[in-house]
Amino acid sequence: MKTYISLIIIFLISGTIYCQPLNALKYETMISTGDECFEKKDYENALKYYSMALEEKKDPVTSLKMAETHYMMRDYKTSSRTLKGVLTKDKTGVYNDYRLLYAKSLKRMGQYQDAYNEFKDYYQKTDDPGGRTEAMLEIKGLELFNSLDENVEMEFKPLGTTVNKGFSIYGLQKRSSNDSIYFGSFNTSKKIVLDGKSNETKNDVNYRNDSRKENDSRKENDSRKENDSRKENDSMKGNDSMKGNDSMKGNDSMKGNDSMKGNDSMRGNDSMKGNDARNERNSKNEGNSKNEGNSKNEGNSKNEKENNGSRGMIMMSKRDAKGDYISPTAMDNRFNRVEYHSIYPAFSTDGNTLFYTRKAMEGTVVLESRIMFSEFTGGEWTAPMELPVINGDFQSKMPSYGELLGKEALFFVSDMPGGQGGFDIYYSLINNDGTLELPVNIGKNVNTVDDEITPYFIDGKLYFSSNGYPSLGGYDIFVTNWNGLEWSSAENMGKGFNSSTDDIGLTISSDGRSGFLLSNRPYEGKKKLSSETCCDHAFRVSARDLVIQLIVEVFDEKGELNNAVVQLVDVSKVKPQAPESKSNFSGNTFNFLLDPDRSYQAIVTREGYDPAKVPFNTAGIFDDFTITKKVVLVKAAPEYEIIKINQPIRLNNIYYDYDDYKILPDAEADLEKLLDLMNKYPEMVIELSSHTDSRATDKYNIKLSQNRAESAKKWLTQNGIETKRIVAVGYGESRILNKCKDNVDCTDDEHRINRRTEFKILKGPQEITIEKQIFKTDKKIIDNQKK
Repeated sequence: MKTYISLIIIFLISGTIYCQPLNALKYETMISTGDECFEKKDYENALKYYSMALEEKKDPVTSLKMAETHYMMRDYKTSSRTLKGVLTKDKTGVYNDYRLLYAKSLKRMGQYQDAYNEFKDYYQKTDDPGGRTEAMLEIKGLELFNSLDENVEMEFKPLGTTVNKGFSIYGLQKRSSNDSIYFGSFNTSKKIVLDGKSNETKNDVNYRNDSRKENDSRKENDSRKENDSRKENDSMKGNDSMKGNDSMKGNDSMKGNDSMKGNDSMRGNDSMKGNDARNERNSKNEGNSKNEGNSKNEGNSKNEKENNGSRGMIMMSKRDAKGDYISPTAMDNRFNRVEYHSIYPAFSTDGNTLFYTRKAMEGTVVLESRIMFSEFTGGEWTAPMELPVINGDFQSKMPSYGELLGKEALFFVSDMPGGQGGFDIYYSLINNDGTLELPVNIGKNVNTVDDEITPYFIDGKLYFSSNGYPSLGGYDIFVTNWNGLEWSSAENMGKGFNSSTDDIGLTISSDGRSGFLLSNRPYEGKKKLSSETCCDHAFRVSARDLVIQLIVEVFDEKGELNNAVVQLVDVSKVKPQAPESKSNFSGNTFNFLLDPDRSYQAIVTREGYDPAKVPFNTAGIFDDFTITKKVVLVKAAPEYEIIKINQPIRLNNIYYDYDDYKILPDAEADLEKLLDLMNKYPEMVIELSSHTDSRATDKYNIKLSQNRAESAKKWLTQNGIETKRIVAVGYGESRILNKCKDNVDCTDDEHRINRRTEFKILKGPQEITIEKQIFKTDKKIIDNQKK
């Protein structure tokens, strides 16, 4: 069976809706309650109960359940880390079924070589036909990596934080009459909890709805077998995590269901079932271009405040004089009805007809999903009504307008009977009188047994996303051409359009030079609701007027060297851009797009070799230009450090912001190394100590440093290390490393050196050996610059 990833995270459910309160419970009750939460897609609470159970008893099965829950929440980093901790200790292969989930987590993080090896290993060892099929599809996707275009002429930049908030974006299109964008959103950065019956906010807790399809690695009787209270249907049985709804298959955000096939938090109901315009509110709607965004029309601050972001709503954002999108306003409550989620807006060519998806839910269950429409006439929008013919006792969603066979047509996604499987793409021709013809499935050249979602048709090209083809990530964006008789075979849009994560909702101009897409790929400055890959944000797609390309080719003394990693760092003094990193597990060539008048450094690394740093700049380049750097890496002569018992070892990357004890992102690399050491030496007990700078009082700094030590300890215990193996100690400012003692004037960088964490071995091995890797001057750089 195929495993599908949950794609659209609409919200995270938390609270006491489905699950028992967090209090003193027996271990078995914690596990069964966590399982109950998981089955109801209440992943936030599932994690809480599993974590409580893990504190009481270090059971690898509980760790695996937590890993799968993190995966369902699209927190691939935590999922892979937890799985690695369990699987590296599994010498007899008891948990081999979870290697598929581990490989998928690695792939979603862009660790293609490690993912490829894991998929191959799983494929060879598993006896599950469904698992083998899924693994082979993933293998083909990774093997496709080198053959896909880089799209060097295109750039993909996230929209600003006025649009990209904490939650996902559900569809984004422009209305032809202006440059405003319309999209579905919760319009909040707060976490939300639903009460299970309505969409009213009860607490600022995260309500997500992931839901995947198959069974992500639990199989029918996954390795938990008799232990797993989920039995046959546990979140992995046949559906990645929920049969029929893989958060991608059918999932709203991507496949078929708005993010959860069958129940994506938006799949389901469009919200009007049985209610026509007579039941709609009588307030004015969007208004015309003169009063677009007016408080009486498109959305007013009062409505938004009352809504408090508790449901998916259609939002509109205009552009300011600089071309940036301003804070969005919500369309009025005839569109954004309190009882429903309104998402995936789409417009006719003239901008005078609005189509959108309306979903009704009960808790996390989608009751119905229907496509609505409204017409702009007399300076205002008519009350939305349900479209006939394409709605029924099935899910219909993600409408998109186009012209086909000489007629207007509405493309959409549905799981109506008679399809290829999962969610398919259909179209329905629109007659001159506005009636719809019977829907037509666009056929096997496009639709697969899995899910196809977010269609967009323009000038004979249909763009869509699918998780049924070999892909670079989860959902990839594809294109098919209509020749007047049939659709061509689907073609992957290549790198840039697609990433190691989920890429959906491409809308693009007829010349292919501008548009938007949605993706949960990480980027610098992304607002994180729970993890850097939890949520789908909007990206602007545009063609570059000036193409400056860097090509890095990696060699060793024997020739081409595959599986290197190249990080491009902007070292310009003025507003340097975020670093960009690329890996190539089956080739030695790396392509980067550069900006003019910038200074860069390419850092080339590969396991077993000394790293190399390559400086260069783009000053004085005014025409399209290619810079080629050939880098020859030298085999590393391993250098080792012997750590003896009671010898303090500084964790160089674990620093803290002033007056704070939160673990910073850079710290995870050192904590992961320490985690690996503790897994390698299971009898080792350590002291984990933390230190502050000299600012604030001694008493305050002792408390702050203790909190910092406990924070690092918590990170390790949450990743499977027993609490009793870590002694957390805060030393405050008693061990300053430099001159920056009380009453000494120092810079923040100097103070930061003292805000550190160290560890030393208290029990276990008397000494351990760790390998060090340092940068060395690289003299084997060959520059070739080509016009």
